[in-house]
Amino acid sequence: MSRPVVAFSTRTLRGGADRLALGAERARALGFGAVHAATPPSDAATARAVLEANRVALTGVSTVAVDDLESLAASVDRAAAAAAELRGRLVVVEIGALALPRRATVEVAVEALVRGVHAGLRRHPGLSLALATPDGPGRLLGPREVEWLLSALRGELVGLWFDGAGALRIERTEAGATAMSWADRFGSRVLGLRVHGLAGGAGHGPPEDDGPDWGTLRGLVPARAPRVLELAPSTSAEAIEDARRFVEHVLCEGA
Repeated sequence: MSRPVVAFSTRTLRGGADRLALGAERARALGFGAVHAATPPSDAATARAVLEANRVALTGVSTVAVDDLESLAASVDRAAAAAAELRGRLVVVEIGALALPRRATVEVAVEALVRGVHAGLRRHPGLSLALATPDGPGRLLGPREVEWLLSALRGELVGLWFDGAGALRIERTEAGATAMSWADRFGSRVLGLRVHGLAGGAGHGPPEDDGPDWGTLRGLVPARAPRVLELAPSTSAEAIEDARRFVEHVLCEGA
């Protein structure tokens, strides 16, 4: 079995999350073999040559944050266009902060999301979509809604982009599912793992600082799912390298 990929998220770049070429160079300098585009890169047309020159793989391209269902199609199309230029096959749909629309039931909202995902897959044949799990309380998608969503999309190239720290934040704020119960229930559908702790800027500190039980989580998600380290832009190079080694040891060994 191959060792899981550990990737550097361009979210960690100071003022340059949309510059994938810079992300690739930074990833290589910090000891990563892969990079994740945290937003559709502005330099997709030229970044592929930089990825190849630095021998850095691309895990995928994230959409901009999807704040409402009306913006879903445009967000997916923009990220899919960037992925195509980069010869990538995965788009992460950033619906983690999506809330229930006004004057809509949960059932109606989930059905609309399912239709939007279906339509995106039809417009971009061969593309895989990873749906970001909730990053905090009060979001549209709880475990029940994710179950409906995945059931409706069974057989499609769709999975989850699991935010373990976000699940822990919800666990602490709301009664109900724990972070590990999320992973236990949906682990086989995880296409990527967002790795960070809840300390630090905007809750994106090193994973060992107030994060979930990563050792247990390792056994619940597939080894093929990349571990994407997503830290605050203020994080020092030394701290990023320390976090990478932590991820390699705790989330990769024995996976």
